[in-house]
Amino acid sequence: MSLYRVVYLLRTIFTWFSRPPGDLTEPLARWREAFLEYVGAKDEWLTTFERLTRAAKPSAQAVVARRFELQRLYDRRSLKRLDYLALHRPTRLDVSQGLPALGTSIESSWSEADSVSLSAVDPEYHQIEKTIADLSAESHDSIREALVQAEASPEYRDALQSLQQRMRAINARIERTVA
Repeated sequence: MSLYRVVYLLRTIFTWFSRPPGDLTEPLARWREAFLEYVGAKDEWLTTFERLTRAAKPSAQAVVARRFELQRLYDRRSLKRLDYLALHRPTRLDVSQGLPALGTSIESSWSEADSVSLSAVDPEYHQIEKTIADLSAESHDSIREALVQAEASPEYRDALQSLQQRMRAINARIERTVA
């Protein structure tokens, strides 16, 4: 057996035994990468949706911008929460059903105590929460018609279909690599 092979085996054994039982670090890192890729794909879809909505209601540019900023802030908050839960409470994350379940488990397992802890160590998270609260309090009723009009466009349907295909591909790929 070559020296390289011996070193490789020793490193593998050391890594295996140095992890605490049930260590989820590596699989969760892969799921985080997949979730980040999904958020990027969703942002591309949101950009198309925002452009179509702005075209449908040019007089409401500021309201449209705030509504789509809110959607992007939800994604940034989910990423912050995922990082926190992966580090401090990995067993509360459900990756058994793929990306949709991961997104749901991030939100459903989140507590007020988690929010306080994360806000204390991450000022950006605190600012995201504050901005979400402010933007959520605003009414977006004035652009409801424009949203419906944008959703009826073929370009919107194509962008949504592309997002769904990318999500399925990401989900299939990550399930193969983590399983």
